[in-house]
Amino acid sequence: MHYKYLNPINMKSNILRTLLFGLIISLTFASCSKTIVIQSGDLQIEFNNKMYSRVNSLSSDAQTLCETFQPTEQIETKKFILSDFKISGTTTNTLVDKIGKGSETIITGSSQNDGKCMIKIVRVKTYDEIPGIAIFDVCYVNCGNENLLVNKWINNQYEISQGTDTSGFWSFQGSSSSERADWVLPVKKGFYQRNFMGMNQSDYGGGIPVTDIWRRDAGIAVGHLEMIPREVSLPVDFDQYSDNTRVGVEYEFNKPLELMAGDTLKTFQTFVSVHKGDYYASLKLFSEIMQAKGIKFAESEPAAFESVWCGWGYERKFTAENIIKTLPKVKELGIKWAGIDDGFQIAEGDWRVDTKRFPGGSKDMKRMVDAIHAQGLKAVLWWAPLAADPGSKVIEENPDILLINRDGAPQFITWW
Repeated sequence: MHYKYLNPINMKSNILRTLLFGLIISLTFASCSKTIVIQSGDLQIEFNNKMYSRVNSLSSDAQTLCETFQPTEQIETKKFILSDFKISGTTTNTLVDKIGKGSETIITGSSQNDGKCMIKIVRVKTYDEIPGIAIFDVCYVNCGNENLLVNKWINNQYEISQGTDTSGFWSFQGSSSSERADWVLPVKKGFYQRNFMGMNQSDYGGGIPVTDIWRRDAGIAVGHLEMIPREVSLPVDFDQYSDNTRVGVEYEFNKPLELMAGDTLKTFQTFVSVHKGDYYASLKLFSEIMQAKGIKFAESEPAAFESVWCGWGYERKFTAENIIKTLPKVKELGIKWAGIDDGFQIAEGDWRVDTKRFPGGSKDMKRMVDAIHAQGLKAVLWWAPLAADPGSKVIEENPDILLINRDGAPQFITWW
């Protein structure tokens, strides 16, 4: 806003100047405090003048998800957490990219504290053909004179209200675990799960980078949209003293990142979506976005959907006769495949037939496979190509293939 200084010549012009000055202040305050609203389908995102936001569903059946504005995107340095940024500008542009046609809102703000300065830029993309989801690209610019040590950043962190639904929350949590825990869980007070997408055990890691919380009337999901796996966490936290469940996307640096003066820190691409029903709706949106970005599914052969009987019912001490005598029943049930499971081999990494269990060696294995084929079934064999037991033949002959940790010890697999 541009204006000229009015020279007070008389009382009348003094009054006019006072009224005009008050109007300017009011307009400036209104401009700074104006809420920025982004909508896509039933999704509504609002930003206030501190760059706090809240997410809600516009569905007529949905109660409030986020009751208050919250510091949903923030950065944590060694000495302080930056979550309050005063908005300095916002623009909305038409967007056309590989995902489709839509719009992009760019919100810029700054934070100054004890001579330290940080600029925050939030880009929010929505698409006409994939409504109900918003994609976030967030970055921070160190505009101060000092280098900063960054420990962590957080995107799309929301506290979700229970509303009047006394049945509570349900959740989809896509992280792996050595316990092989369920991914769909009720969320009661006192519940916490980190949902780390890196290695959770020596032989368990990754998962689907989406967390979804839903009530009977509405749900909300967050996650990342990177084209490669990222070691983020997607925690679900329902503190026992709170009425809200918190979700978000967090990334903690293995060692503090030195953000030099003038440098820019770009976070991973993340998203938020709202939906009705359970988590299938948000996973469908996630899949559509990832496919539009270039993820291609391998085309499945029809046989991939056929039923399999697995010999693991006899566990590791099965014999060829156990398998062969069960095959008529397998065929009678209409099953197409018979699986030979863990236990036929001498050791992981030494995939020769164990003659303690199969005295005839490979001949016994061939006899068992011939019996499977004689019933009109197809045979499948279990094996673990990346595992090798200590003392196995493959390690003795190829000691250089071991994966070695930084401390010099081999990477152990806990499950086997």
